[in-house]
Amino acid sequence: MLEWGRYGAAHPMWADRRQRTIGSRRETMVSNVTAVRRPTPIPAPQKYLLGAGLLIASGLAWAGSLNLTGQMSTGAISFVAIWTLMMAAMMLPSALPTVSLFATVAKSRRQLGFPAAPSAAFVFGYLAAWALLGVAVSLASFLGTPAAHAWSAPVAGAAITLAGAYQLTRWKSLCLGHCRSPLNFFMNHWHDGTAGAAFMGAHHGMYCVGCCWSLMLALLALGLMNPGWMALIALIIFAEKVTPAGQRVALLTGLVLMITGGVIAFGLVPFHQAAGGM
Repeated sequence: MLEWGRYGAAHPMWADRRQRTIGSRRETMVSNVTAVRRPTPIPAPQKYLLGAGLLIASGLAWAGSLNLTGQMSTGAISFVAIWTLMMAAMMLPSALPTVSLFATVAKSRRQLGFPAAPSAAFVFGYLAAWALLGVAVSLASFLGTPAAHAWSAPVAGAAITLAGAYQLTRWKSLCLGHCRSPLNFFMNHWHDGTAGAAFMGAHHGMYCVGCCWSLMLALLALGLMNPGWMALIALIIFAEKVTPAGQRVALLTGLVLMITGGVIAFGLVPFHQAAGGM
């Protein structure tokens, strides 16, 4: 206490300790930035194995969801389970670039001595975000039109128009920008370990839900159990997130949905023909 009272923070001992602490923090910060901005590429076989694993999982989810869609109306738990399976089928291909980047950064950080962040945990958290949306859809079914059943033309037309309008908003653009370029997200929100990977997956998944909920609303209106509409929506999502023209695809999709919704709502085309056209 006497030393501190006499010399304060200027005492050489305290100055040296503070300098070592600052230096340690600076080294950690530099390591974090280096691992994210200049990650060590994962070997090609490992990269191809990761991609193949996600695509195989998507294919299996497609097969499972198409075989089980008839059971979606049997209860809330079965609905959420099959919904999550459908989301895995539709969303995993478009999530492949993000998962690959995550695996690359995680490998670089592991080489720097940080705890491992498994890609499987990231994917689990990502799908958990979509499962949470399924819970919300299931709860909403108790208040209105059951999600797994055909909607009336006015309700379906209004929902599709709303979905199209959202495609043109700033919120859609921001969420889509995050999904297309997740590097900044990893730089600012990285968490190591299995729990950290799952948390990041869920966090990223919420942005993805914010980006694509409108397309899922259109799918619900047109026919949730229709394989043709499922495939078309999945293709649109892939084009929005992966192709260079993704933002323009989102705008064009919004305009098409608004026109389609208006046509259906005003009865210009029989709704059963529009919904059953795929």
